[in-house]
This record gives sequence, C-alpha cells and structure tokens, in this order.
Amino acid sequence: MAIRSTTPRFSLLHQPTGLSLTLAAGYSDKESVDGHYGYAKVSYQTDIFEAGKTAFSVDAYFARDIKGKGTDSDSYGVQVVQNLDYWQTELFVGARTIRTTTKSQVSKTAMLCSQAPD
Repeated sequence: MAIRSTTPRFSLLHQPTGLSLTLAAGYSDKESVDGHYGYAKVSYQTDIFEAGKTAFSVDAYFARDIKGKGTDSDSYGVQVVQNLDYWQTELFVGARTIRTTTKSQVSKTAMLCSQAPD
C-alpha cells in the first residue's frame, strides 16, 4: 500500500536549550482503505561528557487502517545516543514497543532499535 504525506514532515531544534521536536502525518492513497498515521518525537541534547553531545529521545506512532482495513497500530520508543567526536562515532541504545491489532488478533513485540534522535 502506498502512503502519501498529507503534510510535510517537520523537525525543529532549539539550539539554546537542546530541545527538538519532529512531527509527521500521512494517509493511504487507496480509495478502498482510508488509512492514516501520525508520528511525534521529542529529543534533548546536552553536554554530559567531554567526548561529545548526549541525546535522549522519546517517540510515538499511531496508525489506523495502514496495514489493512480494520487494523490499528501504535509504537512507543526511547533512545539514547552518545557522540564520540574524536572518533566521529555515535553509540546508541533504544527500546521500542510495537502493537498491531486487527478485528481478530492482537500482537505485541518489544525490541531493541537503532533509531537515533534528531
């Protein structure tokens, strides 16, 4: 199923505070399925260690009828990234929950993810 954005993705970083916000939304372009989704992420960057910036983020995704008619899905994540400027490297760890429900089934999954904050 193809997804077409209804609005542009939006990201903003407030450099004095290190806070950032990312938003996205979209809908299905199939006439038979009226699916839509929304995504939001809030991040915070700070200098905890001399090695480089440390970033923390939380995000959430909500969708209806994207995977198919009668499906709902949501996902929540938390991530931490440590920049190592000298080595031009990032260390990251994250956790994510994913839930998809249909009229007849519910599935739950938790996994580590490799999504870095903005």
